[in-house]
Amino acid sequence: MQSMASWKIFINPERCIGCHACEMACEQTHGGISNIKVQCAPVFCRHCEVPPCVTACYRNAIEMRNGKILLIKDLCTNCGICVFACPFGAIMTTTITRQIEPGKKAHSAVPCHSEARSAEEPHTEHEKPKRSLADARDDTPRERQIVLVHKCDGCLERAEASGARPACAATCPSGAIECKDIAQASSLKRVRTYEVHLVTHLAHREGTSP
Repeated sequence: MQSMASWKIFINPERCIGCHACEMACEQTHGGISNIKVQCAPVFCRHCEVPPCVTACYRNAIEMRNGKILLIKDLCTNCGICVFACPFGAIMTTTITRQIEPGKKAHSAVPCHSEARSAEEPHTEHEKPKRSLADARDDTPRERQIVLVHKCDGCLERAEASGARPACAATCPSGAIECKDIAQASSLKRVRTYEVHLVTHLAHREGTSP
């Protein structure tokens, strides 16, 4: 396959049979999390030429590289602003359970009763919380649920390592997802037709305007 900037993933909603093979292929490629979801057709990042998600992200955690829109996980705070900015609904969220390292305190957004007490209102002798040595060390394994923001990366690692097509396009049995060279497309109008076709199809299904 040529450089990532020279190809684009096309979707034909009428060919989608709802088998979810693309989702499973994406999960296997991205560590158990799918960056594509099947509604009435596959929905994933369209790698826009003028991406609103890049503009919306105040952490600069989304960037355009070689014609593809990539999420930089080390900079992302999972705030979800990009989720609302995407007109295709292609940036997704998944709730995962993450284990907190021993020795670190699990912070909560809602303070407990004792933490909410004013500094001018000290504990009485009977109210003073009793802390054991184990509490002070806080080395008991804990788990915390967090919302993870994620999106399609065009299977960057596959493309750079072996030139392979994105996993979804390579797996789709009905040809609903195709990876094609933009230069070989009949015209840019054809590229736009795929985009408009998908948005219109989803809009009619959801009862909204495209």
